[in-house]
Amino acid sequence: MTRRRRLVAGWAGAGALLTLPLLVALVLLIAAPVALADGAWVYQGSFGSTGSGAGQFGTDVGNIAYDGHGVLYIADHDNDRIEQWTTAGSYIQSWGTGGSGDGLLDEPFGFALDHNGDCYITDEYDGSVQKFDVAGNWVATLAVGSSVSLGVAVDSSGGTWVSDSSGSNVYKFDADGNQLFKVDTSESGPLDTPTGIACDSAGNAYIADSGNGRVVVFSQYGQFLRQWQTAYEPWSIAVDSAGHVFVGERSLFDASEAIFIF
Repeated sequence: MTRRRRLVAGWAGAGALLTLPLLVALVLLIAAPVALADGAWVYQGSFGSTGSGAGQFGTDVGNIAYDGHGVLYIADHDNDRIEQWTTAGSYIQSWGTGGSGDGLLDEPFGFALDHNGDCYITDEYDGSVQKFDVAGNWVATLAVGSSVSLGVAVDSSGGTWVSDSSGSNVYKFDADGNQLFKVDTSESGPLDTPTGIACDSAGNAYIADSGNGRVVVFSQYGQFLRQWQTAYEPWSIAVDSAGHVFVGERSLFDASEAIFIF
């Protein structure tokens, strides 16, 4: 699995910022359509620079989440920490200590917020999923049993969905961290390197099935609902309150990236 990544960002739903992984140490600000007949998004600027100091990012940055109150949470992958910024691009603070084990971050990548503001973080190469409170204090570690986990999402019931990217499975956990089930792929066919996950208002999970070049949708109980093929390799995904699905894709052949809306 390559670790070379780039960023594509866009507003998705109630403020959830969809990202592809990135190579450049900055974050793009892209506004939703405002009185534009063609529905085009508007580039508004960028923030961040390369480094390990306050307000800087390493050369590889993971997912981004928005808390609904003006604060962005950014997984600073290479610096083993989470950074908080305002949506206007002002640095607030960072938290996290590098290392392997409970309460430590080792190349954080996947990131999600629940309705209480608690953070769920996947450590990319040790496969753990950890829960932290809004102040950055460790709460729990989910037993995923994966060596690579790239996606995490929290549904409306408080259930946590995690992609086991190395084992090509997707699991759901309850609010206490107990595994509820593995999604049923008997109808959809096996998953291949699932990455991003997003949940809609009904609790259905949308999986970026990267290796198969498709999006697969499962019910809140893990049953297959539908799927569709994508142009290249879906990586990141988000669903807005109107049911629009935003898929960030990359091509291994021409190094291009794009966001598609379904």
